[in-house]
Amino acid sequence: MTTSAQTATQESSGASPRVSVVIPSYGCAETIAAVLEALLAQTLQPLEIFVVNDCSPDDLDSAVAPYRERIVYKVNPQNMGLARSYNEGLALATAPYGMTLHSDCILDPDYIERLVSHVEGDPSIGAVTGQYLFDDIQALARSDRLFLVLNRIPLVTDRSDRSVHPINFVEGKADLFPHSVLKKYGYFNTNLVLTAEDQELSARLRRDGYRLLQDASVRFRVQFTKTSDSLWKILYKQRTYARGQVYVMLKFPGGAFSATTQNRKQRARHRLCQLLFPCAYAAFAILGCFLPPAWGALLLLLLARGGMYVAMSRALKWQDRLLAALCGPVADVYYLAGAVEGLVKTLVYRKT
Repeated sequence: MTTSAQTATQESSGASPRVSVVIPSYGCAETIAAVLEALLAQTLQPLEIFVVNDCSPDDLDSAVAPYRERIVYKVNPQNMGLARSYNEGLALATAPYGMTLHSDCILDPDYIERLVSHVEGDPSIGAVTGQYLFDDIQALARSDRLFLVLNRIPLVTDRSDRSVHPINFVEGKADLFPHSVLKKYGYFNTNLVLTAEDQELSARLRRDGYRLLQDASVRFRVQFTKTSDSLWKILYKQRTYARGQVYVMLKFPGGAFSATTQNRKQRARHRLCQLLFPCAYAAFAILGCFLPPAWGALLLLLLARGGMYVAMSRALKWQDRLLAALCGPVADVYYLAGAVEGLVKTLVYRKT
């Protein structure tokens, strides 16, 4: 099935593909059509498009049915996670450039063409990406707005920034790589099952002198799949993010604070706070068992941390800001728990 679909994709275009796009897909039946339509409308064609169904619990088969003649559709026999799903598609790719794309990211029409223009003729570039864009923050589900705040994702709603920035990592959402570079590094590290495979590959590229770029003039809009549609899922992601990020930090120390955009520096500081504040929560709670005034200090600390989350969400309405203040300290605890888990798994099992 894969071979015939791949052949049909190339024959229908009359030319070899310029870019191979791999889309790991889970819980995305509601978003995948918009993602594929944006790909088929790209100014740079032809594209080779791989949709990897990672045992999606919804009716993904029906959602991609109208596009089956123009994509390569692969179904994993069992849930394999992002890294393995990316690798499944990239190993079949034939284009000189490979693109990793999340199943809820809708690209600007010239997105791929602009990214290719950066890497063509410049062997020093290992990866290039664009910028998040949200047309209307309030149109997102409340859980998605909370997800953005807890992860310090920029709430960008305008196109005023058109500059190109060096960055310290790409995020796997809508990133373009020379395929030769991906092959050289063996694609993504499958020891990282759920998260941070993009940051780990970024760290290996930086270590060997490759540059990573973000072109803020080209944007992708995130629709969000059902993987972050509840408070529990958002908190669970805090834990998995921490596990993978600890693995990367232990293997490649110092990379989080290398040359990058202001937002990514803010996010690195935010993750550090997510490690430090829960330790302080625990210290004051233990101390309160012996010195009751410590409970008051703990309350003040929680209020201060809640205030930080309110400041992070100032672009949102007061109800969302209050929710962020209440959930933020809980997310900190989950993040620290994931970091401890990642530390143990990295040191003992060499994976996470």
